[in-house]
Amino acid sequence: MVINKSLFSYIIIPLASLAFVLSLYHQASGSSFGSYDKDLIQSLAIGPIINSESSSYKLIPNSSVSSIFDPDGHRHENYIANDSDGIIWAMDIESFHLSIRSKSIEYLDHRVFPNYQLALNQERDSIAIVTGEIIASLLEGFDADVIASNYDLELKAYYDHSNTAFFTIKNSSELLEKLNLLKQDIGIDVAYIDVIDSINIPY
Repeated sequence: MVINKSLFSYIIIPLASLAFVLSLYHQASGSSFGSYDKDLIQSLAIGPIINSESSSYKLIPNSSVSSIFDPDGHRHENYIANDSDGIIWAMDIESFHLSIRSKSIEYLDHRVFPNYQLALNQERDSIAIVTGEIIASLLEGFDADVIASNYDLELKAYYDHSNTAFFTIKNSSELLEKLNLLKQDIGIDVAYIDVIDSINIPY
């Protein structure tokens, strides 16, 4: 087979150069934005430890969770992290935009879930979303509405058949405090945080 040297020069070499440049770009940008850096996430998980029904988690301070969709259902195409936002790490996973900043800020974006925050599952070393809701199993004879009022919580849902209540906190910073108060309440058998722990992280 005879290789046309002219074709090689004009097509193959530029393509190889382009591939090399793209690989350098990926190495430079992938460590912070758009990829899952396990070591980085572990180093940022310096918040308190809280428990779900079956696992323990370490909260990640200054983290946020947003929807990548606008209210009309259209995907938001301009969700690009940059250093000017103080973002250390950001990634789109499934329908969520996850981010961790270097400092706390006030979120005005309607796509941000106010009480959602990120945490590290300590058993699996994987990232999870803490929703800001507390699930509690009530003992017989105790009223979920009264308990919610006692601790300035919102009763999101109550299921009679299992005597289970879903409480929502008003501020994510109060999660650990409210969880501990509910655990000590004489009307509650068990209380734990609600966690989205099945998000598909592309390693």
